[in-house]
Amino acid sequence: MGFYLYRIAGGLLVGLLPLAGALAQPRLQLSLNVGPAFSLTTMERSAGTPRAFRAGNTLGLTGELRLAWPLAPQWALETMMGLTELQPGIKYKLRDGSRSSGIGPGPLLQTGLALRRPELLTFGPRLSLDATLGAAVAWLTRSYPTDRLNELNPGQRQPAPGRPVVVYDSRQRHRSTWLLSGDVRLRYALTPSHNLLLSMTYTQGLRPLVESRTQRLSYLDANGTPQEGGFVLRDRGSRAALQLGYGWLLGRAEERATVRTPRYGRAPALPEEPAEDETPTFSEPPTE
Repeated sequence: MGFYLYRIAGGLLVGLLPLAGALAQPRLQLSLNVGPAFSLTTMERSAGTPRAFRAGNTLGLTGELRLAWPLAPQWALETMMGLTELQPGIKYKLRDGSRSSGIGPGPLLQTGLALRRPELLTFGPRLSLDATLGAAVAWLTRSYPTDRLNELNPGQRQPAPGRPVVVYDSRQRHRSTWLLSGDVRLRYALTPSHNLLLSMTYTQGLRPLVESRTQRLSYLDANGTPQEGGFVLRDRGSRAALQLGYGWLLGRAEERATVRTPRYGRAPALPEEPAEDETPTFSEPPTE
């Protein structure tokens, strides 16, 4: 599945290349962005399950390559490809720390399109703010093992203070998902063709990639009485990211014809005329 999606994205990128000469502004913008990403998995708890059981969202690494095609002076169409490595899991919060267990969905590859509004705000001759809304398709680079049993405290059969019994299975619900994203980007112009970029991005997945359900959850309440509960953890590929990047403007800038205007405040020179008090002189014809 991922291979065919990659071919579709590559064909789309190649198909857009002939449009470069027809665009209002021929200079393309290429940018490479890398930075940390924070996973945004969700957890649904059954009635009575304490909030000490929560999604173990963690930091990972993400990188993107973007190519922007100018559509108009104030709009650009972007094609992008990215790779994200996140390791979300399940966390049990304690007073003096926490215990966690990962679900390990693996790297997520994505490609898509976005509409960018350059220079939404400007803060001087070099610093400006861009905004983007985009959609992408993402897929797991490898198949997730199905019906895999995990334990928060391996080998434990009875709950103890601060050590619940948590047995859950994780399975792949879908190999791919659609992503909706929005970002704002600070752009600092180092030179007319080189930019330093700082991007803040929020990405929301539309369907779960990996789902984890409890087979058994037993814990002790405040009175030391054993209680039962449960939860469902879903990873949709959602995340928040902060990326540092570098951008290039490709091609030559168009040379605009210089319009020369007369200097204001200077009257045009007038042709010289003979003064009124000057007496004209006539030459007499020669006498014989």
